[in-house]
Amino acid sequence: DFNQLVVSGDSNNIVLQNHFKYRNEVIGEIQNIPSTNEKEKTILRDKILVKYQVYLKEFIKENSESPSLIMLLGEIQNPMDFKEELTLIKEVIISKFENQKYLLNVNKAIENANEQEKFLKEQKLRSIEEIEQRKSLGLNIGAKAPEISLKNINGKTISLSSLKGNVVLIDFWASWCRPCRAENPNVVRLYNKYKSRN
Repeated sequence: DFNQLVVSGDSNNIVLQNHFKYRNEVIGEIQNIPSTNEKEKTILRDKILVKYQVYLKEFIKENSESPSLIMLLGEIQNPMDFKEELTLIKEVIISKFENQKYLLNVNKAIENANEQEKFLKEQKLRSIEEIEQRKSLGLNIGAKAPEISLKNINGKTISLSSLKGNVVLIDFWASWCRPCRAENPNVVRLYNKYKSRN
């Protein structure tokens, strides 16, 4: 148990003991959050954890040459937010440790951070492309719907513009699409709820 570990006369151990002391205070603070409603508890816990993550970054930078930094690898929740700090830990491992196990751990965390960053960039790019595509098709949220003309169940062609003034639900689905079919009962439910309301 690292909380019970005491080595006198060693500056790295003093650094580590100070860290564990603060970490235990944070754990106590989280455990002693007044039991109000769950939403408030979650907000308060998240504020404490954000503050703790800021502390971790500062701790790593202030002790950037201490071998005690390897003890923090397990406390880094989101590697993407700690890329710079992980690089510092990697440098400490390379210069202070012969055991390559720690190097594998930090390299994996850095790789995870890079993959997460790449995924978020791709997701952002897809989102921008989707917005542009909707814009070019006139399908932006809140925009006037494009003209659509389709046959009703009696074979008569009806244009969307002829329904102006009515509430219109447009749902595109396919008989072979399982999620679409699962959604059909909800469409029927909405129709039954609103059919008498223009």
